[in-house]
Amino acid sequence: MRMKFLSVTPALTLAFLLVACGQVTAPVPTSPPAPTATAAPTIPPAPTATAAPTIPPAPTATAAPTAAPTSVSAPTAVPSGVLPAPLLFINEESEIARMDVDGKTITSLTSEQDLIIDFAVSPADGSLAYLTIAANGPSTTLVRANADGSARTELAHGIIRGVTFAADRSVQAGVVGGTTSVDGAALQLGTWNFPADGAPKLLAASTEPTKVADGSLTAGAHYQPLLWSPDGSKLLLRLTLNLGPDAPGGDIGSNGLALYDLDSAKTRELLPLGKEPLCVAPAWARNSDAIFCANAAAIGDPTPALWRLDLADGKQQTIIPAADPLVVTFSPRDLPEGLYVLVGAYGDSGLRLMPQRISPDGVATDQLPQPIEAGYDGGLWAPDGSGVIVGRPAASANRTIIWQPLGERATVELMNGSIGKLEWANQ
Repeated sequence: MRMKFLSVTPALTLAFLLVACGQVTAPVPTSPPAPTATAAPTIPPAPTATAAPTIPPAPTATAAPTAAPTSVSAPTAVPSGVLPAPLLFINEESEIARMDVDGKTITSLTSEQDLIIDFAVSPADGSLAYLTIAANGPSTTLVRANADGSARTELAHGIIRGVTFAADRSVQAGVVGGTTSVDGAALQLGTWNFPADGAPKLLAASTEPTKVADGSLTAGAHYQPLLWSPDGSKLLLRLTLNLGPDAPGGDIGSNGLALYDLDSAKTRELLPLGKEPLCVAPAWARNSDAIFCANAAAIGDPTPALWRLDLADGKQQTIIPAADPLVVTFSPRDLPEGLYVLVGAYGDSGLRLMPQRISPDGVATDQLPQPIEAGYDGGLWAPDGSGVIVGRPAASANRTIIWQPLGERATVELMNGSIGKLEWANQ
């Protein structure tokens, strides 16, 4: 068995959200500790799309590592057809694996020497894009592969955070520091598009920090891709502090949001860096006209527990207000019958969450007889809202991954261990 010297745990999702340089065991190397102040820094206006530097065409596919995919059984056998779709996840060896709908057959899809820390799934054909990180430093590699892990192609090397897949099979990633390059040619800091065929293109350029007359530093902003809108026309971007290559990346209170419009090829700011209310865990409205923002257990008043940001006019609507003791929300999912969300509070025994459905007229209905024990990365809703995948905390950095159908059906335990990000397969 190949040895790896660093494991990946569910906390990585939040860790890389805070690092400026889109659901884990010893921490991956990150920026130095974040500053404590959360006041909004002065930043230049969000840039519009700029002409892409001349970059060589994306490299051709390279041979995948030699280890072939293998199938094993999950720790707990469950009935056939328990899951609504195959489940992809980062396993204990920091590889991407697939669990079939029977809830027990697991196939390893990748075989990387470095650790996989993030991945995205193509909505078109189920292809994979993922980031690996070296065990001895922050250097990352952006990789594209077929849905089964074959045709592995390295797209870029450097300091990259955030990865998404567009409907046209192009990959987006955020270059946030260091010397990031494609085939030896350096990439400017910002969010880049890597098409299925052709040269990379800069979508949103990072803004640089500047010194003012008194010698103090005014922060710039990095752009990292988060989520494509359901209609495929807009890419939500995370804004993080850019204080220079040797400065910390900022904490959750210094983040913001921006929007890249595919038709106009322009980027505009939605939420300035550090301005409340904060959007800690965003999700798209199904009509692609708004963003739902959950507080993800991190923020209290004046940020509501759950709120909506309309894109047309910037109007902000509180759905679940901030409260004392703190109400926490995770993983909004907008479906035709209502907005699904995990809602809970801290208690002596940890975090317990109730899946709720909020109707269009604002009425919240519990979807289970009792709340479920969960971790701080929320859950992964079924595409049709029939249930939710949740990671229950276990000893050390381990967790128990469960499938929780809504209604009166029983919880199904799928697997245990140091399991990272979870996503539904698209095939």
